[in-house]
Order: sequence, then C-alpha cells, then structure tokens
Amino acid sequence: MYKNSYPESVQEFCNKSIKVLVKTNFLENEFVDVTERDYQILYDELCKYAFETSFLPGKEYAWEDDETKHMLESSLLSITVDRLMRKGLIDNIEDENGEKQYFLTKKGKKLQYENNK
Repeated sequence: MYKNSYPESVQEFCNKSIKVLVKTNFLENEFVDVTERDYQILYDELCKYAFETSFLPGKEYAWEDDETKHMLESSLLSITVDRLMRKGLIDNIEDENGEKQYFLTKKGKKLQYENNK
C-alpha cells in the first residue's frame, strides 16, 4: 500500500485504483525496468488528480473515461520525466512564473547527436 500527505479518503480510493493498475501491468513494457519509485509517482499523480478534481467530503469518487485517460497520460509523462532526470539526460529550472522548464543536459545532447547521425 502506498502513502503520501493527501487526505486518507483520497489515498484509500487511489490505493484501490493502483491495485488494478499493478495487476494489469499498466507500467510494464519491454523497453524499461519498472521500479517501485515509478509506482509511487503513479500513486502520487493519482492522488493529486483525485484531490484536485473529485475531492468533495462525503462524496463517492468516480472518474469518467476521459478523466481516467487524461490522468494516466499525465502520470506516464511524470514517470518518464523522472526516469530521464535520473539518467541525467534532462534537467529543469524554474522560470519567472515558477513553472519548471526542462532542457537536455550535455549527456542528453550527446545522445541526441549520436541518434541523429
């Protein structure tokens, strides 16, 4: 079971969702090794999305298909960015609005150059 700082009701809902995603091997593919960190990021993204879009005390949570699709795509993007940062291929800096701007590192540029030969 995963944990974070979101309200307990949000976490309970998201733990049910993540169990389904783990059982269906949602993150598994032939190109990368999935880590526990990947599933924690997925869980955190689920909780963030549930809290921001569905959190109403006393109300049952339910996501529509389009919401689920958007949330899962967003989660995959966050996991991919985290993987690229851990490999040292990208980094980020906050702009004047406090938003993260991502860029290729020297290592990332070298890999891009080698792939474009």
